[in-house]
Amino acid sequence: KALGVRIGVIHSQVTDTERLHAWRDAMLGRVDLIIGTRSALFTPFARLGLIIIDEAHDGSYIQRDGVRYSAHNSAIKRAHLENIPLILGSATPTYESVRNIKEGRYAHYQLPARVSGEMPTWEIIDLNEEKNYDGVTTKVLDEIEATIARGEQVLVFLNRRGFSPVLTCLDCGTMLECDNCSSYLNYHRTTGKLHCHHCATRYPYPDNCHSCGGSTFKELGAGTQKIEKALGDAFPLAKVLRFDRDNVKNSRDLEEHLTIIGENEADIIIGTQMLAKGHDFPNITLVVLLNSDGLFFANDFRADEKMAQLLMQVSGRAGRGEKKGKVLVQTMFPDNALFHELPKIGYHAYAEKSLEMREILLLPPYSNQILVQVEARSEGEAVHYLEGILGILPKNEEVEITPVMPNNLKRRQGFYRVHVILQSESRAALHRVAFQLRLIYEANIRTGVRLLIEVDPLDFS
Repeated sequence: KALGVRIGVIHSQVTDTERLHAWRDAMLGRVDLIIGTRSALFTPFARLGLIIIDEAHDGSYIQRDGVRYSAHNSAIKRAHLENIPLILGSATPTYESVRNIKEGRYAHYQLPARVSGEMPTWEIIDLNEEKNYDGVTTKVLDEIEATIARGEQVLVFLNRRGFSPVLTCLDCGTMLECDNCSSYLNYHRTTGKLHCHHCATRYPYPDNCHSCGGSTFKELGAGTQKIEKALGDAFPLAKVLRFDRDNVKNSRDLEEHLTIIGENEADIIIGTQMLAKGHDFPNITLVVLLNSDGLFFANDFRADEKMAQLLMQVSGRAGRGEKKGKVLVQTMFPDNALFHELPKIGYHAYAEKSLEMREILLLPPYSNQILVQVEARSEGEAVHYLEGILGILPKNEEVEITPVMPNNLKRRQGFYRVHVILQSESRAALHRVAFQLRLIYEANIRTGVRLLIEVDPLDFS
């Protein structure tokens, strides 16, 4: 509407015919702008002149099914091949981008101030000291009450769907797990069933424990559905809206929910990460992060980076209009330097400090990594196979290889998953080893065993 140009759209919900028309129109120069998700990157253009990646830090640019690739990195390569500019737009660029800015490989165009509103103030709430009601502290309840009394809106952020992430037997302590994945089942109050969030299998709510026969169960932890109920009970006159993948299933649902928020028809919005970025609601003046401590325990050297990005993205939803915004963070670790340094010095300076530690430890972006993963029907078979093909691999002094280890989620959809990480300062040496591994695998293909190779992995789950 603003540009007044011919636009095409490409994403997973368009039909094959619509996708073909968009490709053909772009190739023949009948459209000026293509807006799309990952796969739009492969659109043929008559005269491509610019690529823009919005929220360029987002991990969803990694394709993890079928052919594994990074649309972010592939866009950089395509822009280089086409000799055209590329804009990586982000309030919280990856540490790789921060390093490229620092070393002059990227031009850095900063927006020093918001289009409207000021940056919010932060307050850290110690969960060890504050009493809480179903995961919401009394301090947060007081702030929510004051905010909605002023006619302003509240965004409560919790990156966990469902009602309760764990169901346990009170007689023997067994926690119910999925038959296909090594993960606990999540109770969803809306369906009355237990859901696996990894393979999408649903199970009926049990009458008896399969371990001891007991019939008393307790729902542990809180998901968005439980917080919706808790806040609905605490503020019966307030309009509470839940904004997660269970409630927002398609573009129509998304538009309806965004309209409700934009027209101030919701007082309290409970959202997952899908609401953490890219939306502009001037009347949201209070943002609450209920539980972000899980990232502190992640088996991932990028956990600090992801936590900083999450905090900045979520806090960016507060105070975008004329009214001053506030961010409340509930945590068991109130003394963590992240909570105090990040709002004080800002994301970019915090990232530069963190990069100093990465350089000392020779972790990316000061080295390169490739994930090599094997999936099989038994863990023993997966380990034996991966160790076997690594044993055939020619020695390369430039490349370090970790021991074989299980993934964080070691079983998914019935397959056990183990992996190694290849690391080297030389990208060429790393790629040679990956290529050799691929050849060894193709010469030793075994039924029921899959090999996956992912360059520059963002996580090892």
